Amino acid sequence: MIRVTRGLFRTTAVFGRRSVATKSPGSNPLEILRQECCGRKLCDEQGYRLNDAHWVCAVAVPMENKAPNLRTVHILRVSPAGFDMIFKAGGATAQKLLESTPVSLLHTQGRFVPGESAEQYRGEGFCVPIPLADLQEELPVFSLTGMMASRRWAAESGNAPDARQGTGVKAHWTQILQQTRQDLENDRISMEEMEECVQAFRFRPDRLEYMAGTPGALMWDRWEWISESKETPMSVDDPIEWGTPRNLVPH
Repeated sequence: MIRVTRGLFRTTAVFGRRSVATKSPGSNPLEILRQECCGRKLCDEQGYRLNDAHWVCAVAVPMENKAPNLRTVHILRVSPAGFDMIFKAGGATAQKLLESTPVSLLHTQGRFVPGESAEQYRGEGFCVPIPLADLQEELPVFSLTGMMASRRWAAESGNAPDARQGTGVKAHWTQILQQTRQDLENDRISMEEMEECVQAFRFRPDRLEYMAGTPGALMWDRWEWISESKETPMSVDDPIEWGTPRNLVPH
């Protein structure tokens, strides 16, 4: 206790010079994220992923009788309707998403160093399938190669497509990867085969949190938005309607 108290006395003067942000960052958290990611050269003005941009988020999908399935996935677009992303088709994760299972999402960016800021978005909602062809121009070759090569490897070895597979003979696995990459780059893969391997989804958050902090701030600034949209099977393309943002304590 004495050690903690002394620490507080030593930092009181520093805290006194630091600020606490209280102004709402905006009424639409998806628009805030799009603007920030556009400024960081991750997406264009319409929210579509830029070529070669490493733009990812983490998605946690509940599973029965086991820990949630945590995936790092590429974001292909952020729009007023939600987050567009891809998963490997046919697996347990994609199946859960098709069942409208509630999921959580985490998006982080920036650095907590002097002169910069660290930000994170934490969302809760569900995913709805969208046509893969609508995102064909934004599909990252790196992710496509991995998903499609894994499906080809499973078909060749007789394994279930959603099983966790070992690479076996490394040279042969590398050959499959290289061939798949060449087929993609030379347009030798049909949309039918692509859809058998890859499933596109749109994450429709019903709640989003935004947290931002810098070394010069007294505490993390935390905001919450709750969706007021009435979701229907036809509303996948509709902009999400948000209630008034609420400033929350950091923990």
